[in-house]
Amino acid sequence: MIIKTRQYVHRVIVVDDGSDDATADIAKAVDAIVYKLPKNMGKSCALYKGFQLAGDECQYVVILDGDAQHNPDEIPRLLDPLLHEKADMVIGSRFLGTDSEHDIPLYRQVGQRILNVATNVGANTSITDSQSGFRAINMEKLRTVKCNSKDYNIESDMIHAFAQKGYRICEVPISVRYNIPFKHKKPPFAHGFGVLLGILNKIVYHKPLLFFGILSVGAGIGFIASISYVIHIYRTAGELLIGFSLVSMVLLLMAFMSFNTGVMMNYLLNYIDLRRKENAEDSDE
Repeated sequence: MIIKTRQYVHRVIVVDDGSDDATADIAKAVDAIVYKLPKNMGKSCALYKGFQLAGDECQYVVILDGDAQHNPDEIPRLLDPLLHEKADMVIGSRFLGTDSEHDIPLYRQVGQRILNVATNVGANTSITDSQSGFRAINMEKLRTVKCNSKDYNIESDMIHAFAQKGYRICEVPISVRYNIPFKHKKPPFAHGFGVLLGILNKIVYHKPLLFFGILSVGAGIGFIASISYVIHIYRTAGELLIGFSLVSMVLLLMAFMSFNTGVMMNYLLNYIDLRRKENAEDSDE
């Protein structure tokens, strides 16, 4: 994989995330720049270190997962929009114009769709493969964004950070291999759930009115459905369903509390942003 990658880039950087195999030695043997983390610190930490090792003179960086899922021969396809100044970050998508989607297990497809929706809602984007680890990035733009990511949230956080800055993000079709010998050690459900929580945390912080508004509407619909059922049974059978009545009251309370929380958080965030802008203007003067 390193040898094939070298055909398309000036330098290959391998960050060994605390592995106990011969990854670092093999990479050094084929003249890659190798940095070995003292212990397993997660994908985000490994990527940050790789960006740091790329140096200030680096104009573009290409990211590939180290498990051989990605095909290095597709690197030029990702670099093309950057070189023609059509994008600031290019994501290789498994769901665009290839047969790769048919090779993805169903549970992965479902999980990917959920994470895509959550990422796109939080970032106001329309990305088809938000969790793809095959990317090409303009380093000048990357240095201006902040991604406070933990582990595998880095993919969605990068999209969110670039979108916030108004940078251009595009996708190109790629192929992917799943019949690889070294698969992800973390269970798929735990991995996906952890990423989803990270994305929801972003939405809560940056779009509280949207997040809590959806919760409020959902609880309100649940209240209407349950109280309607209670009234229907009481009218037709003369029986009062105490359990469903209590559930209805709880849902109504949740609807009001969610709405109030969203409004309050939205006000506080707008107030904080306003104060920051005022302080920035004062410091400029």
